[in-house]
Amino acid sequence: MSSTTCMSDTYSLLLVDNDPDDFLIFSQAIERNGHPAACGHAVDGRAALELLEGMERLPRFIFLDINMHGMNGLELLSVMERNPRLRDIPVVMYSTSNSPRDIEDARSLGAWYYLMKPATLPDLQHALHYILSDAEGPLPAHLVRF
Repeated sequence: MSSTTCMSDTYSLLLVDNDPDDFLIFSQAIERNGHPAACGHAVDGRAALELLEGMERLPRFIFLDINMHGMNGLELLSVMERNPRLRDIPVVMYSTSNSPRDIEDARSLGAWYYLMKPATLPDLQHALHYILSDAEGPLPAHLVRF
């Protein structure tokens, strides 16, 4: 488990993803959007739970990858939905999977969005801006809103 700061701590985000390159790209997209956010990072669901249990102030959003060793993102989402302290944190599934089953499972478990990892940094920036700004209007490519 690791954490790093994207900018200030006006609000915080937690990315749960076992790929350090994805965390770097995610952090760059946040910084380039100008969203002030403290970005935490956990490498799997169990590490994220430990981190969340120790936090006094919970993140504004949690971005969960699906495919991770140990506890995957859908399993973590299921645990969070049963925990009164964690169930109201908005969750964005952040995955390379575009499987209709994964998308439906995320919806049924309470995710707010499903973001298929975009191929370009500008596409990720656009999707993150939409989510973090609570924007309205047409959804960016790769983003499903529940």
